[in-house]
Amino acid sequence: MEPTNFIQKLQRIIYIFYSIIFNLGMALLLLIFIFGTIGELINIRKIIETEVPAYGVSFIALVFFGSLIYFGMRVKYLRYPYERAPVLAPLMCIAFIMFSATEIGLSIMNGWAHFNVIGKKTAIVLTTIFLISVRVGLSFWYSKYPIHSSQKED
Repeated sequence: MEPTNFIQKLQRIIYIFYSIIFNLGMALLLLIFIFGTIGELINIRKIIETEVPAYGVSFIALVFFGSLIYFGMRVKYLRYPYERAPVLAPLMCIAFIMFSATEIGLSIMNGWAHFNVIGKKTAIVLTTIFLISVRVGLSFWYSKYPIHSSQKED
């Protein structure tokens, strides 16, 4: 066996190993996004009822998660699951956007509950308007660019 052939096979094994580990982490992250959105909506309701702030994920973590999603969709060796199941990429994006929106809504509610920057009714209205506008924006985006019409990238 030639050394270059051996090195290429070893590189391929390493790429596959990293891809498996990375995509298992992304599957866990997808579950966190889906169930985290529900949990944060429950936290928002508890803030309204008890007037005690509740803390979620930091904005730095959201940027990090978004970077991981982008990295996973753009790198050739990591995007295998997205190529095999085309609905997975939009699902991941929708889950991430809704999770981020609930985190921002939670921050708006905490602005009232913890710092008393805005009034309670104003915080509730702003949070509701923000969550509805994000959801309407997602609906508009996917009605204009349906999932089934997306093309494979090279």
